[in-house]
Amino acid sequence: MNKYSATFADGTTITRGTKRTYAVAWRATWTTTGGIKMVQTGFSASASKVKAERPFLHLEYRGMSSNDRANARRLNAEYAAKCGYKVEIIPAVLEA
Repeated sequence: MNKYSATFADGTTITRGTKRTYAVAWRATWTTTGGIKMVQTGFSASASKVKAERPFLHLEYRGMSSNDRANARRLNAEYAAKCGYKVEIIPAVLEA
């Protein structure tokens, strides 16, 4: 089993043991409208494959009209910008 670690700029370190191969670690942060700071972290095979958690208020679901889906995406993008959504991506370190 491989053990990976990553240390973000503020000193926060995350680790993971896995049989998979990772190249990067990511951290998504935002503050909800209620003032709660949200943090999600993970590892990914590459920066282009990072699927970080995103804040949302409006659900998209199967069967929505394309207009409703576009409106939900627009409103969610506005919410993400308003709550300071940010994703940091850094190299993952394979520990010996």
